[in-house]
Amino acid sequence: MKKMILGLAALVMVTCTFAQPSTNHRKGKHPGMEQRGALGFKDLDLTETQKQQVKAINENFHQQMQTLNSKENITVKEQRTQKANLLKAHKEQLQAVLTPDQKQKMVEKKAEMQKNRLAMQDKRLETLKSKLALSDAQVATIKSKQQSNQAKMEAIMKDEKMDQAQKKQQIVSLRKEMKNELYEVLTPEQKAKLEALKTERRDKTKSFKGHRMHNDAVK
Repeated sequence: MKKMILGLAALVMVTCTFAQPSTNHRKGKHPGMEQRGALGFKDLDLTETQKQQVKAINENFHQQMQTLNSKENITVKEQRTQKANLLKAHKEQLQAVLTPDQKQKMVEKKAEMQKNRLAMQDKRLETLKSKLALSDAQVATIKSKQQSNQAKMEAIMKDEKMDQAQKKQQIVSLRKEMKNELYEVLTPEQKAKLEALKTERRDKTKSFKGHRMHNDAVK
């Protein structure tokens, strides 16, 4: 049951190649930049010199972002433009640290992640097909919408003219659009069944949390 609902969530919340903008970050910090210098480069066998270069680049970037965010005498448009320029420069500086082999490895890693993501997406869709008795035509329609929305998501993430706030707003809108599109594919009976399953899962989650809180109190 839980896997089916998570499968639906995966269809609606299609992710991009790298991490999406986070809403839980401190002012002046750009989400994902530390990961790009750490997790993003994790399997690239960076030398100690490269690690220090990446650290210095990130620290300088964070300082620049903090300085920009503290400015009160510029317009929103000017701030967005300057942020976009900082992001572009930061990305270029990080890329300059890598060797050609490391850059190629990143490309291959990205392709592998995309392949695994699509395989998992197909697996979840098969589960959804079984639980809701989707027809082959419905599955084909959902797959087509997935591909279209994935392309839109990637385009948003790659758009250097938008800052993180704008990207977040676009992604939220796209997610709502994706959810509506998915529900349009379902029959009234399938929608009712899905809602019943979601309600059942919410009740189980509440029950589990209540049980855990009780156990914690006993301890």
